[in-house]
Amino acid sequence: GLHEAVRIVGWVHGLLFIWYVVFLALTVKRNPMPWWTFPLGFVGAIVPFGPFVFEALLGRSMRRHASV
Repeated sequence: GLHEAVRIVGWVHGLLFIWYVVFLALTVKRNPMPWWTFPLGFVGAIVPFGPFVFEALLGRSMRRHASV
């Protein structure tokens, strides 16, 4: 019954999602990262708890590449 609140929160949520995707793309473009970073980061933003899995996999991969 709170149509205005749903509309505002939905709009903010959508804007934050777009910003996340844009900043993810810029980060991947400007930094050397594995090829799967952008697709997995995008899917991780959609799937519940996906960002936590994405962060763990990316952190593990970056640590492995840093020690080589």
